[in-house]
Order: sequence, then C-alpha cells, then structure tokens
Amino acid sequence: MNVVSLRMSVEAAFLIVIAAICAVLAFLAFGYGPSRDGLPGPGLYPLIVASVAGFFALAEGLRCFIQSRHEAPPAVPPVPDPEEEPEEWSMLGIDWLKIAIYAAALIVQAIGMAIGHFFAAAFIAIALQLSIAEKRSLNSTIMVAVVLLTCSYMLFVWLLGVALSI
Repeated sequence: MNVVSLRMSVEAAFLIVIAAICAVLAFLAFGYGPSRDGLPGPGLYPLIVASVAGFFALAEGLRCFIQSRHEAPPAVPPVPDPEEEPEEWSMLGIDWLKIAIYAAALIVQAIGMAIGHFFAAAFIAIALQLSIAEKRSLNSTIMVAVVLLTCSYMLFVWLLGVALSI
C-alpha cells in the first residue's frame, strides 16, 4: 500500500469508529440491548455488531496509521497504464458489483430471517459474500460459514437463550 491509500484507510476507519460510537450511544440512550433483568433485549444484536465493527475499525485504523508513519511517499507518482482498461463495475475506485453482492446477501439474510430460517439465510449470505464477492474457494467458504454459524449458535442459543430456527 502506498501512503495515500493508507491515509484513506485511516480516514475510513475513523468514520466507521465514529458511526459505531454514535450507534452504541443511540442504542443505549433508547434502552435497546441488554434489558434490566440481564436477559437479551430488543436491539442487542445490532448493538453487538456496532461495538465489534467499531473495535475492528479502530484496530485497523491504528495499524494503517502506524504503517503510514514508516513508509516514505513515492518520489514520482505512479502513472496509470493506458493499456489497462478499468473494470466494468468500477467507478471512482469503488467496486460497485461487490457492493451490490453484499447488499443482495444482506437482503437474502433479512428475508430468510423474516421467514424464520436464520441458519439457512446466514449460510446463503456468507456464501454469496465469500465465494462471489471475495472470490474465495468453495472449501474455504463452507469452512468459514460453518465456523461463523457455530459461533452464532453458541452466542445466541447457549449464552443469550434466543430461540433460533434451523
């Protein structure tokens, strides 16, 4: 990574941390999350997701910030290759196809959870994200999906006592 992209990563991580802090404060201000009797209340999952996203964004931002301090800026900026065509779905450096796949995975998971099939919807969403958007192999996609769903089951069913349908 060059210094400019590291700086952009630090800025993006900073924005995610700010959004996560705002989300956590809003959840707590409205009384969402853990209820007063210690049981999981409404909005606990988004509260956990916002907290974890903020933590990892902070860690990534600090890593990029430290790395950018050790790298020297290039003497001459790289010249784009005129022979290389931009990707069809890429505009302004953003891969819109990947964003569309992630949005489709989120919609599939929301519909599946509304129907009542948490694990099937989550497995399909993870498969869409990893195999299509991130171009991972089928074996690694299945392995990651099984590990994530096992962790979700342990968190929600065993620890929080939430009834999830398979």
